[in-house]
Amino acid sequence: MEPVLAEVVPEKRVDDNDREDFTIESPEGKDVASREDSSASFRRKRMLLWLPVAGYLCAALINDAQRAVVPVCLALVVLACQLWDVFRLRYQLEMGKSCCDFVIPYTPWMLGAVVLSLLGLTIALAWDDWSRLVPAAGLLMLVFLTWLFSAHRADVKWRPVITGILLQFLIGLLIMRTTFGFRAFKNTGDAVSEFLAYTDKGSAFVFGANYKEASGGAFVFNVLPVVVFFSSMVAAAYHLGLVQAVFGRIGWLMQVVMGTSYCESLMSAANIFLGQTEAPLLAKPFLAHLTCSEIHAVMTAGFASIAGGVMAAYISFNIPADHLLAASVMSCPAALAMAKLSYPETEICRTNDLRAITKDESVNVLDAMATGVGTGIYLAATIAGMLIAFVAAMAFLNSALEWTGSLVGIQGLTCDLVMSYVMWPLAFMMGVPQQDCLKVGLLIGEKTVLSEFVAYRHLADLVKNGEISAEAEIIATYALCGFSNFASIGVQIGGLSTLAPSRKHDFARLALRAMASGSIACFMTGCIAGILIDGELPK
Repeated sequence: MEPVLAEVVPEKRVDDNDREDFTIESPEGKDVASREDSSASFRRKRMLLWLPVAGYLCAALINDAQRAVVPVCLALVVLACQLWDVFRLRYQLEMGKSCCDFVIPYTPWMLGAVVLSLLGLTIALAWDDWSRLVPAAGLLMLVFLTWLFSAHRADVKWRPVITGILLQFLIGLLIMRTTFGFRAFKNTGDAVSEFLAYTDKGSAFVFGANYKEASGGAFVFNVLPVVVFFSSMVAAAYHLGLVQAVFGRIGWLMQVVMGTSYCESLMSAANIFLGQTEAPLLAKPFLAHLTCSEIHAVMTAGFASIAGGVMAAYISFNIPADHLLAASVMSCPAALAMAKLSYPETEICRTNDLRAITKDESVNVLDAMATGVGTGIYLAATIAGMLIAFVAAMAFLNSALEWTGSLVGIQGLTCDLVMSYVMWPLAFMMGVPQQDCLKVGLLIGEKTVLSEFVAYRHLADLVKNGEISAEAEIIATYALCGFSNFASIGVQIGGLSTLAPSRKHDFARLALRAMASGSIACFMTGCIAGILIDGELPK
């Protein structure tokens, strides 16, 4: 039976940045004109505010150019968004499919040119080191396997697949092969680490000034408070409209380039920083009316990314913040690409003309922060309980398998050893040095069977003890960056079913395929890191 669409009313999307420009139609034309005049005046005043900001940023660049890179980049992003708003309002453009086909009218010849350009660039990068062709072959193998097991191979549209890989490659190229991109992400990562360090002030107030020494570096005191603090900050940013403004535009950019629908692009972009159950809240009213392909894309994006609060915990493990940020951004287009290859669109999209983002229901910033603290506490408790259960279960399985093997004369047989050898070919195909393939294979197995949290914790121990090379560490950091494990299947089905109960069976039916697609997207990011990583990154 077709879903009822009566309650969904197409309406013009009103972004938080231009909410003041929205005027409700009134029978009195004079009143409407006065509102428009005041709105235009406000926009002019807002643009004039950039004069002192520009002066301050110029002074900062002159005084300390390295530290000023992050605020300058942020200011440029905000300025670009505001200029786009002015341009869009002037020419009455919508963030939707109508301008998508006008801006980039793709043809098979153009897609072929993109593929040839990617192949040529890969060969150029591998000219001095032909071993880089191994992760390139691994990337092609992952794409081929996804197509081979696609739900509708005959209906695959190659535009989102090819352009998604192109975006992923370009982002990696910017970060790992250009000095500006590397410094921008490095400084952003350092800024995030410094920001998270303020957690120590709150923790010292609650646990005592010497809590770190007294606890002996205990996980519960050093890592979980970071999750609570960062969760509250994300909730405050969401209330202020910063999250919607940024990721709404990133989603629009992917829609323009990749030709995907509005809702799946928006929620995939939001997964860069939000969790797999928080990102769908941006378009909650429309979840019930998504096609099966769109549902699969939304779930794949959730499996292929990590939440900001969890990322904060990984940074506290001394996992490089810049590489975590880069991996989360790179997996966004890759997730959409693999989702559209694994489950192509065969239905008519019903939500492409809907332009609404769910508004935060908090009364003010303090209320939003309090809600975020509650969410952070729940997340921290879940992480602690998950680690206790999973690490204990793995220890039991290792002991049981070792005992079983000893009965027939096989010594040292453990689950760790089995997963290492099973995942060894995948680690090798991502460009991991041979001497580290068993270790990275074990990390991939732990991430898939248990949790990426367990895998990152293990990676941090390997790095601390000097048991893994720098190249393998970076590739593993990219490949592990996602929620694609069996435990997350239940999380996604439960969370999405609460938001759209009528589609519960579709969520359950597509979950395993989406998890596999999300894992492949993460491994593709690892392959691209293997292609681009050089002995020494730009300084």
